[in-house]
Amino acid sequence: MECAANRVFATSGPASCSPSCVASRMPRHCQGCEMRTAAVATSRFANHVGLRSHFSTRKKTTVRTDRFQGCRLARRSTYAVLHEPSYVSRHHNHVNFGVNNQRWDVLGLGQAIVDFSATVTDDFLNTASVSKGGRRVISVQERGEVLSELDGSSYAVNAGGSLSNSLVALARLGLAEADLKQSRTLKVALGGSIGEDALGEFYRAKIEKAGLAFLSEPEPNSATGTVVVLTTPDAQRSFLSYPGSTHDLLADAAVSASGDCRLLVIEGYLWEMPGAREGIGAAIRKAKAAGAVVAMTAGDSGVVARHREPMLEAIALGVDVAFTNAEEAAALAGTVPGACGAEHSARELGSRLPLAVVTDGSRGAFVAARGRVEHVGPHWAAEPPVDTCGAGDAFAAGFLYGLLKGYNVRSMAAFGAQVASCVISRFGARLKEEDAVRLVADAERLPRRWGALEAVDGDVLPLSRGAGLWAMPAETG
Repeated sequence: MECAANRVFATSGPASCSPSCVASRMPRHCQGCEMRTAAVATSRFANHVGLRSHFSTRKKTTVRTDRFQGCRLARRSTYAVLHEPSYVSRHHNHVNFGVNNQRWDVLGLGQAIVDFSATVTDDFLNTASVSKGGRRVISVQERGEVLSELDGSSYAVNAGGSLSNSLVALARLGLAEADLKQSRTLKVALGGSIGEDALGEFYRAKIEKAGLAFLSEPEPNSATGTVVVLTTPDAQRSFLSYPGSTHDLLADAAVSASGDCRLLVIEGYLWEMPGAREGIGAAIRKAKAAGAVVAMTAGDSGVVARHREPMLEAIALGVDVAFTNAEEAAALAGTVPGACGAEHSARELGSRLPLAVVTDGSRGAFVAARGRVEHVGPHWAAEPPVDTCGAGDAFAAGFLYGLLKGYNVRSMAAFGAQVASCVISRFGARLKEEDAVRLVADAERLPRRWGALEAVDGDVLPLSRGAGLWAMPAETG
């Protein structure tokens, strides 16, 4: 039996569909997307629901179809003639998503991760050597073995990553704003290392379909990072993470584009990559030289513990906004977690940068700026929470949307709480388009000038008063 998850565009394979056979099932046309494949290896796999490839009919490209490394059952690699991916949407046909000569409203640098999600038993966790609710880093060989073991299980494959969740939400909020006011939408781009494999192509296509431009080129002879999310019947999630064998961060084209954006967002998980210290430093310097605002997320407390020193160096270099949860904030600030830990950590971090944002679950969020800490409670939606995955990502998206709109700091946090509440009331980590429309309409009532945290000598951040970064030269004439 062959593990089809470990090859790309294979020219033959089993007719039956199994969860791990995601790499070879390339449909001629994916419903709901306006991109088509120019060529597929075999048509009998066109209906596979786990992985769909989206290619336009713009320009032919020969793509090397590497197998996933490490699978003992994989076939030899083959080649397929495809068409160059491009983003096509009825919503965005007035926006040029090309990289050249573009100025991005928001540019994010993060990990490009493909999520494999399956429901498993406790016995499977024992077999996979991962504790319930825990995370274990695996090799590419182990990934192939795990996916083979999951053959026949209910399976889902998605373009994941913490920062991509935030940027997709930002793009959808921007689109809702554009539709509401008949103005142009936000130009949002993402950079993240992908391998020259099917998962890299899949990730790019899904990100572009979601409304983002993807700036990074695939690295030859490398594999795209993945996370296998294993959910047990008690709703506990356990993770098997393969970081990918991708290139040095300094070589990423998105780092070079950091000087051509208005808001740069750096994902904390990047610190785990080779060359992160130099690459992130270079990106911050480019962004600050161009007058951009720089935001950074923490990733998780383990990332902070391993990379606290370079993260503090990056903050000193010019980070304007830092997003953490209470545990991450304590690790970064060097404080002791406790009943007042989140507020204390926010105050400590606020002494290091213009805005420090610390979320604390059902207790809300603490925002520190200019020596003062504001507490904003959670937003309780009519629908009860059903899936808390992605709550922090959604909060960051809402906060940054408020920053772009020129809200006062309390309103930024309040809108972040609203977006997070909306996301956790649905299954999935991403903001739905219809929810973005409702949120933007409701947000029109929020104040749009700097409020309680405004100092007499100027704004908290280097933003134009009122309009923030939202007003563009094309709109102001």
